[in-house]
Amino acid sequence: MERIKEKNINTPEYWKDYWSSDFRRKENYFNDSHELKNLGDLTIGTILDIGCGSGHHTKYLKGDVTVCDISQDAVDFVKETLGFNGFQCDITKQTPEGKYDTVICTEVLEHLDEPLRVLRKLKKLANKRVIISLPKGEEAKRFEDHVWSFELEDMEEIFGGKVNAYSPDGLHLIAIYDKA
Repeated sequence: MERIKEKNINTPEYWKDYWSSDFRRKENYFNDSHELKNLGDLTIGTILDIGCGSGHHTKYLKGDVTVCDISQDAVDFVKETLGFNGFQCDITKQTPEGKYDTVICTEVLEHLDEPLRVLRKLKKLANKRVIISLPKGEEAKRFEDHVWSFELEDMEEIFGGKVNAYSPDGLHLIAIYDKA
């Protein structure tokens, strides 16, 4: 795990502006380049998708799904497009109420100043499973809003050794943590 940017531009205002664009929401929603099409098969029971963005990963989920994002525009788009329940939440400052069987956080932790603190929250919110995805190594460095870069070997340390982590496309990491 390597901090790649000192200044973090990821503010609520940044993401409100980012997701307020209809083009941005649709462009990201229809982007299928990421290897998470089997995400629905990895989930168990009730699901909380933290940092749902445009829903381009959320659309693969099945069942009782709740979404949240720092941007109300993103939450509204996913609710309207996919019909899931949702709410606005800045995971760095708030902790969603309740517990969920599966907590998913795709392409979010690399944007945060304190990703490990947020990951601890995710583990507390999950009854059974946490699934995260992150850009891998050099891929993270390509984007102005990425603060951290992660490697496959970081996943065991982050989750405390009990994790199934892999890189399906060489560009992203997926980690599945099952609570004992």
